[in-house]
Amino acid sequence: MAATHNAQILRHALLSCSVDRVPRDVRSRLVRIERRHIIAALVFLAGALVYLTRSRDAVIVDWIDRTGAHSIASWLVRERIMIHHSLPLPGWFNGAAADAAYSFALGCVVARASRLVRGCGLLVAVGHEVAQGMDLVPGTFDPADLVVLALTFVLALRLFRAHPAIEPSCKPKES
Repeated sequence: MAATHNAQILRHALLSCSVDRVPRDVRSRLVRIERRHIIAALVFLAGALVYLTRSRDAVIVDWIDRTGAHSIASWLVRERIMIHHSLPLPGWFNGAAADAAYSFALGCVVARASRLVRGCGLLVAVGHEVAQGMDLVPGTFDPADLVVLALTFVLALRLFRAHPAIEPSCKPKES
């Protein structure tokens, strides 16, 4: 009964655009979208689009095809071929940009989390490259990618970390 009541209050508050009317216990469970989340999504999307400029299909195209979505997979292949031939990018960019975008986006998302979560985020960011080196996942291991992944993750942490309130170092003179 309480959950239904909270849902009704939440719906009313969202429709009336007044978050103040939402009970504190319900409000605390709402996900707060911040600027860094939007930046993360845009950077991640840009990194995904870089795959369309590569000379061969990304692994996900094969996964999409295996699910039975053949028309989507074949459309992605056609678009990738067209974009690859009409937009020549340097090989180093094609190789590192998608990884950098993924790592930066992950860093944006976990930038204000606990130290443990940020540490796990770094492991996730570099983990797939390490797994490629150990032949656990398909792909080509590149030590330079490890550096790019770590640096872009740390850059995002530094850019989007929580900043403490700035307080004056001395009190103003009283007249």
